[in-house]
Amino acid sequence: MNNITVLINKTFTRTITSQTSLLELSQEFSSSFSTPIVAAIVNGEEKSLHFKLDTDQTAISFLELQTPIGMRIYSRSLIMLLQIALKQLKYNLNFSAKHNLGDAIYCELAPEIEITANFIAQLKEKMLEIVASNTAIEYNRMPKQKACDLFHKLNLEKNIGLIKYLKQDEITYYSCLGISNYFFSPLVPFTGILKIFDVLAYRQGILIRYPKYHAPTVLQPYKNQTKLADIFEEASNWAKLIECDTVSDLNNKVVSQEFNDIISISEALHEKKIAEIADKIKSDSLHKRLILIAGPSSSGKTTFTKRLNIHLRVNGLKPANLSIDDYFLSRSHTPRKSNGDYDFESIHAIDLKLFNEHLCRILRGERVKIPTFNFVSGCTEYRGNSIQLEPGQPILVEGIHALNEQLTASIAAEYKLKIYVSAITGISLDPYNRIRTTDCRLLRRIVRDSQFRAHDARETLRLWPSVRAGEEENIFPYQEDADIMFNTSLLYELLVIKQYATELLNQVTSEQDEYSEARRLLNLLNHVLEIDKFNIPDNSILKEFIG
Repeated sequence: MNNITVLINKTFTRTITSQTSLLELSQEFSSSFSTPIVAAIVNGEEKSLHFKLDTDQTAISFLELQTPIGMRIYSRSLIMLLQIALKQLKYNLNFSAKHNLGDAIYCELAPEIEITANFIAQLKEKMLEIVASNTAIEYNRMPKQKACDLFHKLNLEKNIGLIKYLKQDEITYYSCLGISNYFFSPLVPFTGILKIFDVLAYRQGILIRYPKYHAPTVLQPYKNQTKLADIFEEASNWAKLIECDTVSDLNNKVVSQEFNDIISISEALHEKKIAEIADKIKSDSLHKRLILIAGPSSSGKTTFTKRLNIHLRVNGLKPANLSIDDYFLSRSHTPRKSNGDYDFESIHAIDLKLFNEHLCRILRGERVKIPTFNFVSGCTEYRGNSIQLEPGQPILVEGIHALNEQLTASIAAEYKLKIYVSAITGISLDPYNRIRTTDCRLLRRIVRDSQFRAHDARETLRLWPSVRAGEEENIFPYQEDADIMFNTSLLYELLVIKQYATELLNQVTSEQDEYSEARRLLNLLNHVLEIDKFNIPDNSILKEFIG
């Protein structure tokens, strides 16, 4: 075999034998990490540690558990651990990893499995036994047709519906203790790494809990998110209504030219839900006059607010809109982050005193002169804008802090209706490969930033960790305080987003730090067929992103 040279973690150069695995190479560096190495970035792409190196001048960055990517790999590997345990306990292997609820994966098992305390104890004990065995999770490659034949024998029909549309000739899959399954991203190399987890009965299924990446050796106390679970359940029910709860199903609909009904039903469900929210506001319009709307980045808040405004007008109301952004403090009073940058996402970047004073006066029926914030000069200006509400009319306030009580502290709770808006993904690639809600929002943002903000995909990817940190601090802690949650996700949206996002992500080059994330998203989109955008209604939330 030939010798090849590799660059490790941008620091160490090593000459190794061709076909050396990442696992072998990682053993030399494992003592340099505080937690186990679980995968690597090789020339900008996530790879299993079983991957064998065969190219000179290969750049390798090892990924330990104590990283966001490392914990994503860890949580994904728990799905295979669950599958192995069910097989060894001789239960029906058909289950579905539906979605995340905080630091847990919600899974629905086969209907005939009775989820009792005894079952949970038995399942957890078996999973711990498999962890203790420290068995290798093998990485395999196979021609696509042979992989389809294998999955047919294993009764994994939805895997077949997913991979048969992939353009590559070979498929990678993972095997361990008699279980084989397709995962579109790496798993940990050994079951022994999966030491920290828990299993809880939850609703019609179970929760598989895992640690947070910054504290990978402990499980944090679990916070039940009832309202978020309700909206995920609603999204799942919508998907079942359309008979498309996986991308595998969706791709089959595209091939059979049945996707127009999916678009129509998805949009009609949105319209129905917004109308119901408007009816609720109308029914209590004498009291619930302050309508507060919040949600994370690229959740579709702007379009939702516009459509809600229209439905309220249909109901005979005349809502006013008040923008939190116009109440920013001047630059000289804006708080700063620890690195010295302005912290525009802090609630203390808002003139809370003035905002509350204006809200109280508006709700009393006074005419109030409204400021406009000049983002160029960093100062407040008054340009003649004003608001005066007629008796019984509502005011809509949209922004990231809208659910935070500090924003509207002067208004009594009985006058507020809080609405949380987010894109809650109701569809998975297949029963074992989830699509993260965060990824759908990121793809939306990449397309929108290109269309309307002159940002390329690299810039959006560069800023995304900061955006996510702001959401974790300012939005997610308050989502359970919402009176209503609205899901802006559309089952068909990835079929449309793909054509825009693929082109943009392909422009991120291998020498750029954002390349590996771009390749991961491209790998996700690779599983999705695409449709043309021209059948999408003009008022669709999706138009906020694609134009």
